[in-house]
Amino acid sequence: MVVIGIAVFSYRPPLLNRGGRNPKEWLFDHILFSWHYTRSVWFEGVEGEESALPDRALAAWYHPALIEPIFGIPPSDYYSLAGLYESLGCPARAARLFEFDFERGASTPGRARQAILSCAGLGAWEEVERIAGRVASSDFPEGYYWLGRARFELEDCSSSKAETALLQAKNNLPDCADIYYQLGRVYRAMEDYKPAAESFRRAAEISPLHQKAWRALAELRKEPGYLSGPPDASEIADDLLPPLRAWARFGNELVLLGSSLIPPVIHGDDVFGLTLYYQTLPGVDRELLPLIKLKSSRSGKAILLTPVSLPRSPGEEYLVALVKIRVPRDIWPGATELSIGFLDSEGKLLRIFGERSYELPLSPTTVRPRIFRSNSEYCLSKEISADGVIDLGAETVLSGDSGVTIRPDSKIKVSGIGLISSTMDTVPLPEGTEVGRIECRQTDGRSSVLPVRLGRETADAYLDRWPSNITGHPPAEISSSQILREGGREFSAHSYQAVFRFPRPVRLEEIRLSYDYPARGAWMVRCLFLLTDPKKFISGGESESGRYSGTIENSALVDD
Repeated sequence: MVVIGIAVFSYRPPLLNRGGRNPKEWLFDHILFSWHYTRSVWFEGVEGEESALPDRALAAWYHPALIEPIFGIPPSDYYSLAGLYESLGCPARAARLFEFDFERGASTPGRARQAILSCAGLGAWEEVERIAGRVASSDFPEGYYWLGRARFELEDCSSSKAETALLQAKNNLPDCADIYYQLGRVYRAMEDYKPAAESFRRAAEISPLHQKAWRALAELRKEPGYLSGPPDASEIADDLLPPLRAWARFGNELVLLGSSLIPPVIHGDDVFGLTLYYQTLPGVDRELLPLIKLKSSRSGKAILLTPVSLPRSPGEEYLVALVKIRVPRDIWPGATELSIGFLDSEGKLLRIFGERSYELPLSPTTVRPRIFRSNSEYCLSKEISADGVIDLGAETVLSGDSGVTIRPDSKIKVSGIGLISSTMDTVPLPEGTEVGRIECRQTDGRSSVLPVRLGRETADAYLDRWPSNITGHPPAEISSSQILREGGREFSAHSYQAVFRFPRPVRLEEIRLSYDYPARGAWMVRCLFLLTDPKKFISGGESESGRYSGTIENSALVDD
């Protein structure tokens, strides 16, 4: 009751008014600050720090001295503060800050555009109307568009005022499709259907992909006594809808409307096309780069694919672009999510408007394991140097309960099997922990299971990245190494070598590799080879590399 009694006086929040506060204002500030600060402490204790941020920002709204210590933004940086409140779901306060920042600075077209687009994205049409009313001119004709748009959206101004502003915008920007679309909306609200249809049709002529204009033409045919317009407008509008709808606005640059569907199952080294449906915002006439990620639920890591620039275009155009995606060979099998973000022309990530995230999940998919033909020259010359070694030319990545099957030439008797492999990102585990297995089925029906254990037959590729006191096991025999950099420091990534010998020479019909440590991690098999003469097998590279003509051609590689 006290708050209600106090709230009737003229009040301006302290963040927007740095002058002295009278007792009523001070009391009002203190009560609301205490309320939101207490809520933030409670949310932090129950749900974590991220959930407490909105109430912390609201507390700082009434106690500006907290802004810089908590968020690292100077209280005088109103534009950054507006972005903070917008990202935390406080649209009314964000809009006031965007407008306040504009009022305090120079009324340049660029500054006006940022303020208007930001407020329009928040649905703050009163602020848009005030800002656009100040800057609309022949030097900034976009202002007329936004002035008319705001007047129409507010619905408390007559449609004639919205029409007047939009006609001025049309005179200055005759080839802007969205001006005609907004004019059509105004005429339809006035029940003046003929100019409405003409405006919608003109918008579709300028921008044939303008789905909203086609939809509006289709809806006009439903009006009583009005049947003008293309009869197939509804079908055209439906065809322009993205199969996967995923509306999101990235900064003040573009709106992603959706995309084509991605394959439900993919493999490493696959190539598929992703069609993006999007709309650039007014004033954007530069290249934008979609940044696509494939994120494994098992690894928690995202693989960034090479960005490809989208076509340049004027603002308010509806566009479709095809992006080719090549799946990396070393992607982990299992459930995977494809997400998308965008880079501006300076290489900075665009944040999703109204959120703290920079990427939008598009669609889940499943990665199935695949056997790749390895570079035989690399495997034989750099990893193994021996006579009597048959390189099966197989590489694969396994995780979860995935496995692959290889069928070698069953006519050849072999005395053993070897591999060069490593695990990836397993947690520190004791020596001897089984992470994979090799199942060998002979032509006579007998089979054997060969365990692949940490510290004996393989180890984590990034073992050197961990502090030595938590590795849990010494590395297996290192076969090769490469230097990687992470977090500002270098470390070695290793591949490890192991050889299994059979009691007597056998003919193998099938070899199955499987990963069987499901908690976390992946198993990367770099090279798989057979031994035909154990006496001549040498580890270390002193004799000439073994060759076996026809092995790769006669081996059947089978993905499960």
